Parts: sequence; structure tokens; C-alpha cells
Amino acid sequence: MSHMRVWVLALTLVGCGFSSPAAMNSTGDDAGDQGSDGSDGGAGSDAGSSSSPIHVCLGTFVKVCADAPRGSLNLMTGTIDTSDTSASSKCLPRGAYTIDPDADACVIASQTIAVPANNTVSVTGTRRLILLADETLTIAGTLDVASHRKGMTGPAADTGPCPTNFTNPTTATQGGGSWGGTLAQPGNSGGSTPDGGIGGIQGSAVLVTAFGGGCPGGNGAGNSANTGGGSGGHGGGAALLLAGQIAAVSGTVNASGAGGNGGKARGGGGGGGTGGMIVVEAPMVRITGKCFANGGGGGQGGNAGDGDGGDESNAPDNAADGGKAFTPGGTGGAGGVGTTGCLPGSDGGRGLFGDTGGGGAGGGAVGVIKIVSPDPGTTSDLQKVSPPPG
Repeated sequence: MSHMRVWVLALTLVGCGFSSPAAMNSTGDDAGDQGSDGSDGGAGSDAGSSSSPIHVCLGTFVKVCADAPRGSLNLMTGTIDTSDTSASSKCLPRGAYTIDPDADACVIASQTIAVPANNTVSVTGTRRLILLADETLTIAGTLDVASHRKGMTGPAADTGPCPTNFTNPTTATQGGGSWGGTLAQPGNSGGSTPDGGIGGIQGSAVLVTAFGGGCPGGNGAGNSANTGGGSGGHGGGAALLLAGQIAAVSGTVNASGAGGNGGKARGGGGGGGTGGMIVVEAPMVRITGKCFANGGGGGQGGNAGDGDGGDESNAPDNAADGGKAFTPGGTGGAGGVGTTGCLPGSDGGRGLFGDTGGGGAGGGAVGVIKIVSPDPGTTSDLQKVSPPPG
């Protein structure tokens, strides 16, 4: 596994299409009153507070101001729904914080925040996730903001910005496989079929300058009866981790994209979703665990039976396989993983066995990881961080 130099602060992450601001800022602006500290959707906590809250303003890529309770907030195993605006939500109520530039987000604030070891916090919902700690933010367990083909979608998945200049697959007797999702790097094309169904073509990479989730893969084309195309995988979620002193990841932060679904009845496979976005900003950042936003694998084309769905990444250096069960449909392409140049997923395979199988779909591209810190530690190891941070 090769090592890459980490770009921090004033440099631009050219290889992954990302431009960043220049400096940390932890001075105060006015924000609203402190919000509820109740539980959210079953996510456990162990919070302590005393006296008045602490006014916190942190961040340069995204500046967030809020009144944080004193004491510690431990996020235990459970689910956080960022769409939840009820009184029991861990998210501060709207109006109790400011975000610049403005973004629709769930802000969770405290003096210190931790995901303890052996705990998994799964995050879903339409809003981005922001963890704001006045002092330390520690992820010793797992913070899962990824999208899963057979499970939840990550927070603010599919918000992009996503390209619109893709070309959808076409239908003949069988359907072509669709394109893999594109974000700062391109996904890849879908496979065609021997009888003239054409695979989809991915859109162009975009310059990512705003905080948002990953992009979805396209839907596979159906058969001649216009049925059977596999749906595309969702992009990964969006997570912003802000700390006034130290942000440390000794566990796992996963914002990978979902695999595409396999085609049915000679339909084309659905494209894999891109990885999402992870932003970590603090005076000191230490990543000794795993932090990744890889692409999902493309779905396999269908035949008489369903094609296999694409896999999802489970480690920084693990590329998600495309669907490839033993049926006569085209094999899906692998999802993107962080390597030199942020390589995209591979092409979807062609439909096989004459006129019987749909085309495989392309894999989704890597997402974006951004680290803003004057002391970022060693974050160039692709066995820990994928794609390479900037």
C-alpha cells in the first residue's frame, strides 16, 4: 500500500476536485439558545452538565456556532435520525445554532463528545450530521454514516452536488447496465448487451466546494417489456466533526456509498453510489483507526433470475465488488477506493450468453475526505484514510 502526502489548510485537493479555505477559526458569533439533550431514535447517551452552557464557534470550511452543554456526551449504540426535530432529538432545535455557509443539518453539541469503544452509532435522515465539541471529540467505536443497499441511507445522502450530464442505458430485448455515481471523481460506465442494449455513461466529475452527501448510481434499463432494471445505490452520507482542541478517530468513521441492485428478468444492473463526505477540523487531528468514503459496487445484470447486488466497502483499502453471482447477466464494476489519483470504479461487464442477460452496472466513485488542521498527524496511510484527505 502506497503512502501519499496530506494537503492541509491552504492547499487544494486537485486530485479529488476539492478546494478548501485557509485557516482555523474558533472565535464566537451569536447563536441561539441551547436545545434539547434528549435521546434520538434509540441512540443511547450518558450526558452530564452543570451551570450555564458554553458558547462555541468552530470551523472554517463550515463555521458552526451553538451553546453547548457542559460535561460529556457519550453516543452509545443506536440510531440517530437527523430528520427528527422532536423534543427528544439529540439535534439542536432550528434557531439554536448558526451555520455559515448555511446548510440543512442536525447539530449535536457538547463540551466533549465521544463514541466509546464497542459502540456503533448509525446515522440516517435527510439532514447532514454535525458533531460540535468545545474541547475533544473522540470516535473510539464506529460512526456509520454510510448508505447500505439492504439497510439505511446515510445522512443527506444523494445531495451532492451531482452531475446531470450522464447518459442513461437503453433497452433492447435485454437492458443495458447503468452508470456508477460520480462526485469529485467519475464513476464508471455500464455494460451493454449483445442484442443492442447500450450501457449508461457516467457524468463528469464536479468541483466540490460545499458540505453534502454523495451521489447515487443510475437505474438499470429494463427489458423489452420495460421491466426488470435494477435501482442504483445511494451515495454515502455527510458528517462534519468539529473540536476546539482534539479530534481523534481510533475507531471507525464510514461514509461509503451503497451497492447497486441487480437487474431482474434480463434487465440491467443499477449503478453503485459514490462515497459521501467526511470533514474533520480541529487544532489537532489524530486518525489511528479507519476513516473512509469509498464507492459502492455496481449491480449485476439479470437473466431469468435476479442479478446479484453490488457490495459495499468495509475498510479504507477495500474496494466493493460488483455483483457477480453465477447467472448469465453481466458482472457489475467494483466501487472506487482511495489510491493514487482517487481511481474510480471499474466498468460494468457486458451481458453474457447471447440474448439472455442484462448488462452489469458501473461502480460508484470515491467520496471526499477533508482534514483541516495545523497538526493533522499521519493521515496519508490508505489503510486508515480513503480517499486521501486534503
